[in-house]
Amino acid sequence: MLFAGLNVTHDPEPALRRSSVFSRVWRVGVAGVVYAFLYFLAGMFVVYSHDFAREYYRGVGGGAMNPLDLFAFQIGRGGVWALMALPLLASQSSSTWERSNALGAAFAVFVGALLLHENPLMPGQIRMLHLVEISVSNFLFGLVVGYLLTRLVRR
Repeated sequence: MLFAGLNVTHDPEPALRRSSVFSRVWRVGVAGVVYAFLYFLAGMFVVYSHDFAREYYRGVGGGAMNPLDLFAFQIGRGGVWALMALPLLASQSSSTWERSNALGAAFAVFVGALLLHENPLMPGQIRMLHLVEISVSNFLFGLVVGYLLTRLVRR
């Protein structure tokens, strides 16, 4: 019943409520900062708590990106994810809690599913650890974004 509240009827009123540009920008900006925070927090607790993961990630990238640049990149990435969440949130007519849970599940499942298949870039043990890291952080991110953006699309 996760997507039971999907609204398939075409409403003549626009899905986005009338809200100020400032309201939209700060919500997407906060979502980006939350994404970056969860990205690094999940990496710290899940990945870097294992010796084999620290060793693997030490050899990846060779320190090519400045940490501040990486943080800024993750903020932008979170903002893009938040903007991509608007259609799912607008298509539902359920409560904020249900919309947030649906969004969190969508982010966790659809992004995490990419790690289920073996790939030559990531060994199996790292891939499964990364699956847990991504799924948990993306679910929490979906909860926050659902809460922040539901006001913009509430019917």
